[in-house]
Amino acid sequence: MLDNHAPRGAKYYLKYWLLYSVLFAVVTAGVFLVLILQGRSFVWYSDAVSQYVPRAAYFGTKTREVLAGFLEGDFSIPTYDFTLGMGNTIPLHFEPLYWVFLLFDASQAELAYGVVLLLRFYFAGLSMSVFLFYFRNGWTAALIGSFSYIYCGYGLWACMRHAHFLYGLIMLPLCILALEELYRHKRWYLCTLVVWIHLWCGYYFLYINTLATAVYFLLRFFHDKEHRTFREFWKKLGMIAGSYLLGVAIGNGTLIDSFASYLTSGRTEAVDYGSSANFLFYGWKWPLSFFRDFLTAGRGPGNWLRLGYIPLIYVGLVVLFLRKGRKLLKSTVLTGTVFLMIPAVAFVFSGFSNINNRWSYVYSFALSAALAFVIKDIRELTKKERRIVVLASLPFLVLFAAEVLFSHGKNRYIALVSGVVLVLTLVVVLLFCPADELADSSENAAGGSSGGPAGFSGNAAGGSSGGPAGFFGNAAGVFSGNMEAQQERLQSRRLRRWRIPGTDRLAGGALVALTVVSLWCYGLETFAPRMENYASEFPKAGTVVEGITQMPLAALEDVEDDSFYRAATKKVNRKIQGAAQFLDYNGTVWYSSTTSRIMQDYYLQMGVSTWSGVRLKGFDGRTFLDTLACVKYYALDKETEYDLPYGYKKVLETEKNGKTYEVFENEMALPIGYTYDTVISEEELLAYEVPERQEVLMQAASLESAAGTQAESADTSDIKGASDAGAQAESADTVNIKGASDAGAQAESADMSDIKGARSASAQAESADTADIKSADGAVQITGQMAEITGETCENVTVGDGVLTIQYKKGEEATLTLDYSGTENSEVYLYIRGLQYEDGYSASFEYECGKYSNTYSLHGVENPYYSGQKDYLFNLGYHEEADGTCRITFTEGKSLRFDDIQIYCQPMDNMKDYTDALKENVLENVEIQTNCVKGDISLEEEKLLVLSIPYQNGWTAYVDGQKTEIEKANLMYMGIWLEPGGHTIELRYRMPGMRIGVGVSIAAFLIFILLLLKARRRRQVSEGSV
Repeated sequence: MLDNHAPRGAKYYLKYWLLYSVLFAVVTAGVFLVLILQGRSFVWYSDAVSQYVPRAAYFGTKTREVLAGFLEGDFSIPTYDFTLGMGNTIPLHFEPLYWVFLLFDASQAELAYGVVLLLRFYFAGLSMSVFLFYFRNGWTAALIGSFSYIYCGYGLWACMRHAHFLYGLIMLPLCILALEELYRHKRWYLCTLVVWIHLWCGYYFLYINTLATAVYFLLRFFHDKEHRTFREFWKKLGMIAGSYLLGVAIGNGTLIDSFASYLTSGRTEAVDYGSSANFLFYGWKWPLSFFRDFLTAGRGPGNWLRLGYIPLIYVGLVVLFLRKGRKLLKSTVLTGTVFLMIPAVAFVFSGFSNINNRWSYVYSFALSAALAFVIKDIRELTKKERRIVVLASLPFLVLFAAEVLFSHGKNRYIALVSGVVLVLTLVVVLLFCPADELADSSENAAGGSSGGPAGFSGNAAGGSSGGPAGFFGNAAGVFSGNMEAQQERLQSRRLRRWRIPGTDRLAGGALVALTVVSLWCYGLETFAPRMENYASEFPKAGTVVEGITQMPLAALEDVEDDSFYRAATKKVNRKIQGAAQFLDYNGTVWYSSTTSRIMQDYYLQMGVSTWSGVRLKGFDGRTFLDTLACVKYYALDKETEYDLPYGYKKVLETEKNGKTYEVFENEMALPIGYTYDTVISEEELLAYEVPERQEVLMQAASLESAAGTQAESADTSDIKGASDAGAQAESADTVNIKGASDAGAQAESADMSDIKGARSASAQAESADTADIKSADGAVQITGQMAEITGETCENVTVGDGVLTIQYKKGEEATLTLDYSGTENSEVYLYIRGLQYEDGYSASFEYECGKYSNTYSLHGVENPYYSGQKDYLFNLGYHEEADGTCRITFTEGKSLRFDDIQIYCQPMDNMKDYTDALKENVLENVEIQTNCVKGDISLEEEKLLVLSIPYQNGWTAYVDGQKTEIEKANLMYMGIWLEPGGHTIELRYRMPGMRIGVGVSIAAFLIFILLLLKARRRRQVSEGSV
């Protein structure tokens, strides 16, 4: 029943689909058995909790609202939402399976996510089955190839982290299939359809699959001796390009949205890997790890490479290279293996942004396909071939035995399970798949049915055209070889071979059962506690939505305030970074793979520590920055007022989900639009020290170029600051921890009281230069200053030559303690200049001052999410006392480079004066409508209206109905110049390029239909003439 070579009709495939569905349920239950027994969800604790589940819930809620509006006659479609970070474009989703989220309420988002994840796995396997049937493989090959493809190491590890990675697995077999059709001048429209749907599912994996398909096309062409001519190459390439581009044109709506976000994000900037990076070779450990981890699912070499192939794939590769023919298949496997050895290939496949092997599912596809195409050969091994298979497996058996005997921890158990699976595979192959040794000569002569010039053991023209509608069978020759020779070989074997009592179906069933058991064991390796323990990274079932929404800002539901405002809280862990999409409030937190580069630059220039390449976690409770961002409310757990920024008063205490929260209102909050009468250029702003810039923005706006905006701002070179000479002298004498310390202090590592000195000459010069750059009219004053370090103590930490060396010992603390004397009523910051970690992925530490504490994970320079930031301001909270102690605790033995460590005090005495000046003329009567912000303002003099909306393409401003230029203000916000008088302000948002994109899609679709009709008419004429 498993391999029926009779003519294939609809019943054949219907029966296979039923069998596949049942086996999918069985395999999936076994693979995820540990998750099920532990009561875990299918939601990864990091990106899935903080990004994917909230977006899924948001999509379902907003889409239902839009559809309800359609029924009521409102055909407006929102494309911008302030609950997405500080305001962002609403992402478009056209992936067919994503619409399943419409069937679930937001409270069921966890369940919906798990359902969609499993559906993606399911359709990835079906897609592989379609591909294998296209090349006339039987049920055994299709089942084994499909399940080994979707549940390889990549599927179990990467796709469980990021469910949308399964788009790539679903579409890759269809991409190769569509190329084959085009290669034979058959159904050209398949490529257009596949590209169209693929683009709707996401451009990133379309990019990867396009590169993979291009490589396959080159291999396919150069193995096609019959048609390998220069003219034929360009002819085929032209057909492929035309069909491909037509699909891109039809599906470009999502491309415009997502690709535009990508181009304006920090992901387009390649990571600085340092001078030690080698784009040609990972190092000698890499190929050794590649070999070690090839047959294990619980570990990988690194750089997003997870192999985890069942031993049957390895047996298939041995058989493939033992026999003659199938040159294209061999070339494909070898090319993929070589590619995995070269970092530059990973760099190209990742979009030239970093070195990762997220493309490695392509390699998994090649190996699974190779296994499927040699299944018949595995079932009919000669005695000689069986011996070779056993000998080829010995290195893995020895390796696993050595790890079991001499390794410790998870590696021992992983090796044990992998070794058992390998032994089981050899037993099944030897018992159920032997052929009579008299057939050796005919086997070697047949050579796997190499017969055709196409190189995949077949001819380029394709094989038989059987199958329903002729679809499954056009390309049989490419992979399976000459069909007549194959039938003769099979008949010869039936007459001359011996087998354990049973039938051919028994061998096929045994191999399928072996695949199922192998995948179960690999699921155990991946998720079991004593092995990879991946299950620990998945929250308990039923807790995901509660974990996202059970946070202080849930209390905003009880706040009665209809004005536009933003809200913040202190502890922004991974779980709650998508809470705004559930709780529907305007916040300052955003988690996206395509975070705005402009916003990232603001965080960097302000020294904010709460961000990375994909996360913006608010402004670290910094009073000035929160106020400029229109943060009006701050929510905290009860009795944690010590975490409260300056200027807030309690307005509400409420209980949510069994927890008590307190809400505080910023008494000096700014509205969404406020005005400046003083403007400086970005160059002037950035000339200030990092801690001073926020105070500058409380008094003067910055524009990319302030020249010509105001007459009085033409010359700022001779305008001095408000800080008097005494303050400057105090700043110049500030005691800092420098990179050098005397030998005695290094040896003791306990007392650094004698490491006191003036700032370096360069730092003094920089301070002197910035002191002279002030506002256009002298209004900007810098009241913040460096505190005096009155004492330093190190425990298991040494400081020397610009390096912090942490000598961490288990059971002992590694700390750096700074006593300081600063300014009363100040927000205090730990200011570290030139901070870098060059020796690894990340380094974590905790910092505290009084009751205020926080933790930070510093990304290493080779971390894909390294931001390039070097100057950091770590908020230590608001303190009324001038004197205090900052304590930094390290939990790992690492070395951090730095230029300077200081304590900076920012007095809050002028806070009310600053905000009163900015609120002198503000945007009033604000209305937030669909893709539109409206308001009124009245001024007595020319001013710059700054709107705390992130600067982004797509916005158009109208002042009294007249289109007005929007400028980038304060590094990340929007600014509009206004003349004296009363004005009506209107901001409209339209997704950039949407009109053009829709027009191109409609035109391309009409062209597609016309071409189909033309092809149909031509076919009818051709059939009529016959």
